[in-house]
Order: sequence, then C-alpha cells, then structure tokens
Amino acid sequence: MLNRFQLMIPLLFFQTYFTLMQAQDINWTTDQKILTGGSGSNIRPRILALDAQHGIIVWGNDRSQSIHYAIWEGDSLTGIQNINMKMSKAFITSWASTEIAGKNHVVYLIYKEDPAETGNIYLVRSFDFGKNFSDPIPVVIPNGFYSRFPGIAIDKDLQPIVSYMRFKTDWSQPEYVSIRSKDFGDSFNAFTEVTDKSIGEACDCCPVSMETEDENIVVFYRNNRNNIRNMTASISNNNGISFDITHELDTADWYLQSCPATGGDGFFNGDQLHSIWSSGRTGISKVFYSKYNLLSNKIEGLQIMNHTQGRNFQQNYPRMAGRADTVGIVWNELVNTMDIFFSYFIGTKSSDLITHAIRINKDLSGTQTTPDIAFHSGNFYLCWQDQNDNSIRFKKGNVNIISSTESDLNKSIKLLTIKQGLQINSEQEIDVCSIYNLEGRLIHESKQFRTVEIPLPSSGIYLIKIKQGKEEYSLKWIRT
Repeated sequence: MLNRFQLMIPLLFFQTYFTLMQAQDINWTTDQKILTGGSGSNIRPRILALDAQHGIIVWGNDRSQSIHYAIWEGDSLTGIQNINMKMSKAFITSWASTEIAGKNHVVYLIYKEDPAETGNIYLVRSFDFGKNFSDPIPVVIPNGFYSRFPGIAIDKDLQPIVSYMRFKTDWSQPEYVSIRSKDFGDSFNAFTEVTDKSIGEACDCCPVSMETEDENIVVFYRNNRNNIRNMTASISNNNGISFDITHELDTADWYLQSCPATGGDGFFNGDQLHSIWSSGRTGISKVFYSKYNLLSNKIEGLQIMNHTQGRNFQQNYPRMAGRADTVGIVWNELVNTMDIFFSYFIGTKSSDLITHAIRINKDLSGTQTTPDIAFHSGNFYLCWQDQNDNSIRFKKGNVNIISSTESDLNKSIKLLTIKQGLQINSEQEIDVCSIYNLEGRLIHESKQFRTVEIPLPSSGIYLIKIKQGKEEYSLKWIRT
C-alpha cells in the first residue's frame, strides 16, 4: 500500500495538469452485434479486457441455462462459443449469473448450478486468452447449508479468489465468505468470513463483486442492518487471509423492507477505493459514486448521478472499470424505454461524471439492459443486452486527452506516440523533462534537448513535467 509521501507527487500533479487540460473526449466505435439466435433470452453479459488486444464477453441463456462467450482480438469479435458445462445447468437471471475475472492470458469463469440454493458452484478456466476452457471444477458443494451468488477475482499471482453467500437451510444468517486457491483452481482452502456481523448481515438477494490490487482484495456486497440496505466494502490487506476492514459506502441510509436484488462495483487506486452502486434512498432508484480513503477510513467523495442527458429515473445495475484516476461507469436508465448510459472522469473531479454522461446505445427501440464495462491501455470496453433483437452489443472507446500540448504548452513543442513510448520535439531547447508514473516514481528525466525519444515501460497513464526557460508545463500522457 502506498504511503502518504508516495501519494504527494501525483496529487500535486493532478492539481497542476487538471487546470491546464482544455478538453477530454472518447472516440467510440460503432455498436457491434453478437446475434445469438435460438430461443430464450441472452442476458447479463460480462466483459473482461486482458490486454490491449485480447478480451472476452460472457453471457447466459435463461431458457437453456447455458453459458456462451465471444473473444476479441484487436477490434474483431469471434463467433459464438459455448462453455462445456457437462450435465450441469447454470442459474441465470438478469440480476445474478455468471461472473468472470482474468489477467494476462488467464481467464476464470464462475457459475452457480441450478437449483440456486443446493446446486454446486463451478469454476472453468482458460490459459490461452479464453480460446479453450477446462471442464467444470466444483469449488463449493453445499452440504448442510445453502449457497448463492458466487463472485470471482484474480490475484497478483494469477490465482482465483471466490466469494459466495452462505445460508443455513432455514434461510437464516445470510453471509458472504471467501475461499482462495494456490493451484489455479484445482483446490480451495477453508472459507474466511467476509461479512461483518456486528453491523448486520448480507442482503440475501443481492449479488457480490470483487476486485484486487497487489495484496488487497475488496468484496462489494449490500449490507442489511434491520432493513437498512447500504452498499458495503469488505477489504483484505493480506490477499484474502482475513477481511479486517468493513465500511458502508453510502452516507445516508436506504430503508427497504424488500430486497432490491442489485449489487455494486469498484476498484482500488492505491489508498483510495472507487465504488459505484444504486440506492432508492431519495425515493427513486439512483446511481451513486463514492471515493473511500483507506487511510482515514472516511468517504471523501460522493456523487449522485443527476445528469442532464436523461430523465434521471430508474437508474440501476451500475458497473465500473478503470485504472488509478481514470474512472468509467455504465448503468441502466429509463428514458422512453430502458437505455444504457456511460460517464467518466479523469483526475480528482468526480463531478465530471455529471457533465460527461451520455446515452451510449445507438438503437433506441426496444430495451437495453444489464451493461458491463472493462478498461485497459486507455480504452473502455462496453457490452449490454438488447432485448429488441436478443443480441449482445459491444462497443469500444479510446480515451483522448486534448491537453496543454494543443493550447497552453508552447506550440513549438510536439509530443508524438512512438512504438517504444513517447517522442518530444521542440524548436527551442527544453531544459528538463521529467516523467512520473501514477505512484509518483520518477521513471525518466532528460535535460537540454530539442528532440528525444523516451521509452515508457508499459501501457498506462504517465505524468509529464516540462521546464523551458521561465515556463513550466504539466500534463498527462496515456500510452495505449
């Protein structure tokens, strides 16, 4: 975990370059359809970006109770493929179904066998970007208890971590627990409790989501504190051995005697946690964003999605993706029918979620629902279900930052993307160019030059500071 000193440099840069930034935009591809055919509804897709060239979309069919997927390489989608589930049938609904996690070339997929209470929880895995999956591996076999709603994450060693809800067989004492593997899913250890029973129990029909960063794991679940149903984060700092931090993420209570059947999402940014969820505490279902400081144990930012592009009515099923200070969200919203909305912010100004909100689906007929989002190498990847033609939709957006390179920065200075990283050309000599990663570590410095090629070690976001005479410029650079 980063200490306070390590955080100082990027935070200072955020203040500087954000004032210089003139505009931010995203270039979107057209919608791509995955036409599935057959009977039943193809619902609740999940999307995973493994790198800039590889990713996978997974969804379920509620009639056949089968699981299907398509992979992409570059911008091209493959044909539909099927998960070999042997004799099992998956529990598939619009609000809880298959979950997916992965990194590099490794993909894990988790699903609950029907019947939802007594069926096994199965894992399938791929070590070739999703081109081939294993047979189902049973990871939870209910015996003397009920289980529901598995979620999955992948740790820094590419090992799977699974969370799921446990009940007694009289439906009492719902709680989330977590299990870890050290052999890529062949076996799992005994469960660790995730739910903090001192502040309530798990909301018994709300699904879970998980994210990891280094040794940190977060499980997002909805707490039930005497019918106060607030989104909650349970956090482990030791790779899931124990979950020692539990914090409700909303700043006001949602009292509801029935179950809302909706979960949350989020990811780590060093000592901060971005999160998203929906709540009806204002009287209608709205999407909320929060930023939780892990050091101070306080909510430092809360944003309700009262934007100007829709009716701000019946917002639900939000999902989030990003990296460090780049945050993107998607959700359902009722306009005339149900549509998919997207928004984002870069830096610290979460209020940009309001001004950046757009309706993302091209087709306005029918019902668009259950979106998901992924992020990698400066690109957002979106998918959702179109109930009009029973298709799964896919869309890619490239983040462009029009910064001081086009305005306040001396017009004689040009920054160009090259294969190795970045090239800087200037008509006048540049005194110093310093480049930092988002952890605040200096990764390159060049002095007294007019042209220089700077290798950047990996795709991601970099902070650049240029000194030329009496002028100093700070800006952000994304290497895709």
